[in-house]
Amino acid sequence: MIEQWATSHRTRARFMLMLDPQARRELGESAARLADGFVDRAEALTGSRQRGRLLIGLIDGLLLDEVIRGTVTAEERRDRLDAVRRIVAAEQ
Repeated sequence: MIEQWATSHRTRARFMLMLDPQARRELGESAARLADGFVDRAEALTGSRQRGRLLIGLIDGLLLDEVIRGTVTAEERRDRLDAVRRIVAAEQ
């Protein structure tokens, strides 16, 4: 599920909205619902809102790195997401 989340168009759209305050303002409630939906899904995956936000932060960092460096290989993405799983599991 984390793989789908990290590579989904919704995740990338949310990420781009975070970088564009004007677009966030224009979308208003829609942008807030999208962001809240991610927190809700992350909370469901991790068992707590705090760990959910940690998961989002880790995945956002990975996405930012991909945007800056370009596309990573499927193997590199898998390794990164495995590391995220271990980090979030350690927080439990």
